[in-house]
Amino acid sequence: MGSHPDQKYVEALCRGDNRLIEEIYRKHAPEVRQWVCNNNGSPADAQDVFQRGLMAILIQYCRPDFRLTRPFGALLFAICQNLHRKGLRRNKQEEHLRNEVEMEYKDAEGVKSLLEEAEEAAEKSALQACLEKTFAQLTPLCQQALRLNAESLSGEAIAEQLGMSNRNAVYARLHDCRNRWSQLFHQQCQR
Repeated sequence: MGSHPDQKYVEALCRGDNRLIEEIYRKHAPEVRQWVCNNNGSPADAQDVFQRGLMAILIQYCRPDFRLTRPFGALLFAICQNLHRKGLRRNKQEEHLRNEVEMEYKDAEGVKSLLEEAEEAAEKSALQACLEKTFAQLTPLCQQALRLNAESLSGEAIAEQLGMSNRNAVYARLHDCRNRWSQLFHQQCQR
């Protein structure tokens, strides 16, 4: 069986005959572009598929013993369809993989968030325990003065309840008590 008249296009590709290669582009690129665009592709995808189709023909069929038995356009179109379909499958698999990784990452974020919350709660609990422990080491007068101050009582009211001479004495005592508490806290809790 003889070769198809379009054998000249295969030979043109193999030789690098620019005139016939331009003819291939004019005749066949629009059909491939339309098909790719109608099948979830973009014009850029179509151009890429067309180029890869021509390269596939160049690699596969540039042999002296090759004889084209059908129209060149049909061969090129079939190759381009296969390339585009493979690309869509690969993209779908990549998208699926990206989604799976994203879900794992979100799950990991959720776990991380729970771990961070648990760590923060443990730190707050340890901090609170240490504050209470060091507060208990203060004198009863310091403890009472600091509690009354935390209740937002005035200096005069605290002085009256604690039997102190005036508010200045209360402020001086509060200052000393806070310094002592801070010192105990830093010695025992801040390591």
